[in-house]
Amino acid sequence: MRDHFRKLHFSLEKSFNKSPINFSFNYTLIDPGVNDISLISNLQKFSPTKFTAVITGITGENSEQLLRTISLACSYLNTPLISFSSKSSLFSDKYRHKYFLRTISSSDNEMPIWELILKQLIWDKITIIALNTYESQLTLTQLMQDHSNKSYQVMDYKKLPPSEMELQEQRQERIGNMLKEIKARETRAILLYVDKQTAELVFKQAEQNGMLAEGWGWLASEDALAAENRPIGLLAIRPVQKDHIEQLDEANNIVTRSIQNLVEDEKSLDLKPESLFLRMKSYQKNGRPFFDSKGRIFSQQYQIINVGSHRQLIPVGNYSFDQGLSLSTDKIIWPGPSNHSPNCFKKKTNLKVVTILSIPFVQARKLRDPNDACRSAGPDELNAEVECQRYNGK
Repeated sequence: MRDHFRKLHFSLEKSFNKSPINFSFNYTLIDPGVNDISLISNLQKFSPTKFTAVITGITGENSEQLLRTISLACSYLNTPLISFSSKSSLFSDKYRHKYFLRTISSSDNEMPIWELILKQLIWDKITIIALNTYESQLTLTQLMQDHSNKSYQVMDYKKLPPSEMELQEQRQERIGNMLKEIKARETRAILLYVDKQTAELVFKQAEQNGMLAEGWGWLASEDALAAENRPIGLLAIRPVQKDHIEQLDEANNIVTRSIQNLVEDEKSLDLKPESLFLRMKSYQKNGRPFFDSKGRIFSQQYQIINVGSHRQLIPVGNYSFDQGLSLSTDKIIWPGPSNHSPNCFKKKTNLKVVTILSIPFVQARKLRDPNDACRSAGPDELNAEVECQRYNGK
């Protein structure tokens, strides 16, 4: 990566050689424990001019927390930030992360694809299992909104605490009890939005409860798809990703072109910092907008993945902003394994027949004299009376 930075630096210097812009290119490694104040101070050293943009690609443990710190620091400095590593829905919030852009799709951008898949599978009832985190709530908001205009209904929403919040045995017991509750109900289509570690526990307990057999349908997030024990018949969506070098070059191209176009169009360097961000946000590729209103990439492509009979990952469909959803349902292997799409809703057949002893109510009166007889021998006459065999009046 360092060698590529050097090549990129040389290319940019050549690009700006005849430009009125005093260009500088810097790269640095950030301490994972950096705080907001020290980060702002470091960024100010690197960005003495108004036309500054930060490109970042952070992976590994605590990467999202570090990226939040960088984004908030850039917001404070009115500095545009492009990330090519984070899918977190949190950064779609432009109130907190005002100058954040990304060259990969965010998690909340994937929910419309799930809706299209549910519609094509004719699954109108689903159960959602997700982590009880702010990220999950942001991502699943669209699925949980008013269903009056949707083709499906969320019958149940099960929330699990993050893995670090409880012991392994407690978590396994919690998941087991949760799945038993789901099994006792009628819904057979489950959307699983959890991390890899939680997904492995869910699949383990689901197998023990017979919920990976024929008749069940499982849709999963990209992280859940990475589970070692992913079951046969699982469906998931996965973005078609470029490698880090390609993503870095793309982010850099957005920044440099935006700066050049801004200077050429405005004929002045006395511009506000927001001008660069707006120019970057309006960047177009192949004549079409690259970012949406929340700074998310428009043109991301996805694959719909099916776990085959040998647990291999098999593409069975694609999605793109231009072409929409293309899903080959006849190629999907379902849990069982089976070639038949499961019904999302299974009515209970264990009906109970209850017989209640009933004593019919009759209008009766006591005979004044035991020797009295009916006033008429004809039972069809309206004034006929018969002797009451079981008296229930006073």
